[in-house]
Amino acid sequence: MLACWSPVLTRNPNAAQIGLTATPRELDLGPRTARADSPHSWTVPVADIKQRSYDLKAVNPTARADGDRRTPDELLDLIEAQGREVAGALAVLRGLTGNSSR
Repeated sequence: MLACWSPVLTRNPNAAQIGLTATPRELDLGPRTARADSPHSWTVPVADIKQRSYDLKAVNPTARADGDRRTPDELLDLIEAQGREVAGALAVLRGLTGNSSR
């Protein structure tokens, strides 16, 4: 069954039929209110957007960088310790199953 957009167009004189949809000719967003910046929302000056060649990626300038600050030696020590823990757990499991061939 095909949708009939006639009622939409009749009730909304600001709508125009484009393809199979009825679309408003003008988008009224209502009164604009200023919102404060927060850790999850921020404003960017127009000059900054122009300088970035209108690149609109959502990169939060207030976000902290939570990178891993461990040194390579610390990471290797951690991997080695976890390897010993896994080896111990495997030995216990092999003992429980009676399969100590390895």
